[in-house]
Amino acid sequence: MTNTQKRIFSALILVILVLYTVYLGPEFALGLVLILMIIINDEIFCNFFKKNRVTLSYFFSQLILVSAYIYLSYFSKDLYFNYMLIDLSLALNMALLYYLFFVEMDSKSVVDFARKYSWISGIFVLLSATSMTIIFHYSKWKEFLAMLLFLTYGMDSGAWFFGKKYGKKKLWPDVSPNKTVEGLVGGAFTSAVLGGVFWFSLFSRINIRLFVFFMFLGVMSQIGDLIESKFKRQFDLKDSSSLIPGHGGVYDRLDSLLFLSPFYALVIWYFYLNP
Repeated sequence: MTNTQKRIFSALILVILVLYTVYLGPEFALGLVLILMIIINDEIFCNFFKKNRVTLSYFFSQLILVSAYIYLSYFSKDLYFNYMLIDLSLALNMALLYYLFFVEMDSKSVVDFARKYSWISGIFVLLSATSMTIIFHYSKWKEFLAMLLFLTYGMDSGAWFFGKKYGKKKLWPDVSPNKTVEGLVGGAFTSAVLGGVFWFSLFSRINIRLFVFFMFLGVMSQIGDLIESKFKRQFDLKDSSSLIPGHGGVYDRLDSLLFLSPFYALVIWYFYLNP
């Protein structure tokens, strides 16, 4: 089986799994997300930080993630703490943007800090996961989940198509040598169009602000991928793991989604809950 065939087969399995859990209901979908977050935390802790699973730090890291996630997803009576963690996730994203643009590639400060305080991976994953799963508490959770996926993977597909057809100027060779400026612009436009069409089909309204926000979300999706690419270079990794044939690890597949989620949660809050 070629690498392309492996990628297609793995992607089909993942799509079927996601569709089936969505069909079963929000509780099952939240359970699937929890499993994926546990795996991502494991990838970061063991492969990026190069720490052993049989340690107190690993147990503490997973305990933070699992206990807080279960409480917020299944037992919390309101969404106050969820929104609070989304605010913290936005603050984390600002720190990640600083890391991407201002921390030198040969700097070891982030690597040394992460390996010294390895348990922090659980908090890192929890904040992003909470931002993504807030939509499961809304009545139109299926539609919002579908739109989130359209925005994220529409950006990926648009960037691939426009980059392959028109790409000439490299976006950031030191971080991700295959990405181009033309791909970024084309992907952002694709996200804006897909998001706008999807939103109009749901609510029969659209405006220029939404179009701009969807384009912004597409760019944030690409930045999430760039951040993981920089992580992998600094931590000397090719992929977060080899769990998914042809795709790498779970973090490799969801890096854009996790970084995008708190911004997406804000768009939903602003345009849907408080139109």
